Amino acid sequence: MKSRSFAILLLFVAALAAVMFAVALSEQEIATYTVSGNAAGGDEKRGTSAAEKRIDLNTATEEDLTALPGIGPVTAARIVAYREEHGNFYDPGELTEVEGIGEKTLETLLPYLFCE
Repeated sequence: MKSRSFAILLLFVAALAAVMFAVALSEQEIATYTVSGNAAGGDEKRGTSAAEKRIDLNTATEEDLTALPGIGPVTAARIVAYREEHGNFYDPGELTEVEGIGEKTLETLLPYLFCE
């Protein structure tokens, strides 16, 4: 009976450890935005901070843009459409000309963007 109780306790501890590991991993993924494609610096290793993975507004795809905080598919499409209509961005601050991007959103995005 004692060994059965120990086995149940051991199973419970192992399950608890697995849950804690999964939560820690998901929190790490939430804290690190991954940007695919045209990220500055090239590689896409996990664990690189989002600020180190800046993207060029003039080459970013809609998929790249949706990886940014506060940018959904509609806003990403608007950014690409604005770029196609008006030409390249010269400064990330020009994003406020795109419908749906205000000063607060721009402030959030600035660490992730550059223009070449």
